[in-house]
Amino acid sequence: MTIPNLDSALVLRRRNAWEAADSGLLLWRENFLYLIPVFAIPVWVAACGLRFIPEHLRWLSWVALWWLKPLFDRLALQVVSSRFFGGRVMKGFWGNFCRGLMGDLLWRRFSPFRSASMPLRILERLKHKQYRKRKKALGAGGLDFCFLLSILGLIAEAGLLGGESIFTLATVEILFPNISYSFWDNLVDTELLLYIGYCFNYIIVETMYVCMGFGLYINSRVEVEGWDLQILFQKFTRKLAAGAKVLLLVCGLLLFVFPLNAQEEEAEKREYFPEGFMLPDSYPRHTLDEILESDDFGGYKDGWKIRLKNENDDEADPLPEIDLAPWVKTLKEIFAFALRLLIILVVAAFAVFALLRLYKIRSSSSPGKRSRGKAYIESPASPGNPESLFGKAEEFFRHGNIREAWAACLSGTIGSYALYRDVSFPPDATEYGCLRIVRSCVGMESEQFAAMVQDWVSLAYGGRLPQEGKFEQALEFGRNVSTNTANSPGDPIA
Repeated sequence: MTIPNLDSALVLRRRNAWEAADSGLLLWRENFLYLIPVFAIPVWVAACGLRFIPEHLRWLSWVALWWLKPLFDRLALQVVSSRFFGGRVMKGFWGNFCRGLMGDLLWRRFSPFRSASMPLRILERLKHKQYRKRKKALGAGGLDFCFLLSILGLIAEAGLLGGESIFTLATVEILFPNISYSFWDNLVDTELLLYIGYCFNYIIVETMYVCMGFGLYINSRVEVEGWDLQILFQKFTRKLAAGAKVLLLVCGLLLFVFPLNAQEEEAEKREYFPEGFMLPDSYPRHTLDEILESDDFGGYKDGWKIRLKNENDDEADPLPEIDLAPWVKTLKEIFAFALRLLIILVVAAFAVFALLRLYKIRSSSSPGKRSRGKAYIESPASPGNPESLFGKAEEFFRHGNIREAWAACLSGTIGSYALYRDVSFPPDATEYGCLRIVRSCVGMESEQFAAMVQDWVSLAYGGRLPQEGKFEQALEFGRNVSTNTANSPGDPIA
């Protein structure tokens, strides 16, 4: 198994699918300068070469550049993987470049899982059956999330191209009014500008897409193979080796530091002034005041300060009015309305959230308010209430609802302690909190209650069923708490 570079900016740990895709953006920022010569320049060369197609077939340049994405994706993957694994960028380039290329350009061209499955096919060099098994094994790490990345990539390219077009038209209309109509008269030049913008977006979005897919691939291997633990042990051994070298260096320096400090002479600490140097005390006070108050120096009155605006100040010249096209004014009004609507919605959402939060805090802090979640103890005021819970527990157990049966049994036991033994439980007490209260109020009997709590915690939070017969024992113990009221709180129950 190939081990990643220990100096990589990406820290290996278990992530969810969104975090794994975001880790690919970290790799994209780290390797951006390396992607320019390896990915961006070949894309621009291919894009310029496709423009030599006859003019009536220029639309094929768009289709061809889009169809060749798997070919250029290999260039970006070569850079990211080589940098991540600590190897040279051009090592094994041609083997990785040609592996599975025809399939990616033909029958796998429309696969939405390309960016995550391509590292698996190219870097691990697996055959068909091994590849399918390996892909199924690594699916737990989030490889299927690449489908959403493919959709987001298409949306990002279309959104960037549309936004750039609107921005260019609006800017040209503002700087050169009424010139935007010439775009419709020169469709050839307009199509060329759109093609340039498409190529620029192609480079940005496609490299991000490859890096995010590689991040999903790395996260899958961390989930399945435990890369994070292996790298942790390697860093630990590297630190130990480096620490030993530093310790030897410090010991060697300590042999020479004391003689060097002893050779410092007293004469080096003295300060000297050249002849004729005027010390500050040589100038009288009134001379300094005259210099500060003189016009040449600036005086005390000049300087920056906060003051009211002078009404006599000349107002700034108004901006010249620009005759904008009607569609630019309409676009301006639409953006202004959308911005105002967005601000109103944000303020309204904040106000609603603040009111709901305040209501929730007041409801939780007011006395007598109980949680509306599922509960089995309604009120300890009724003497028959714990027994009704024990009856519910038996009914749940007969119908196979083991979790509900144990919950009702434990709730009935706690209610019996509160009703018949005068044990007070806080409203928000946990299972172990109730156990600590029972242990402080009851003697040997608390051990049986502790066993009941332990069985309930193992079932509710660990998913482990108690042993056979444990429920009957817990139910009998809970009923004994309510029936043996003659015993003192400290006496054990027979």
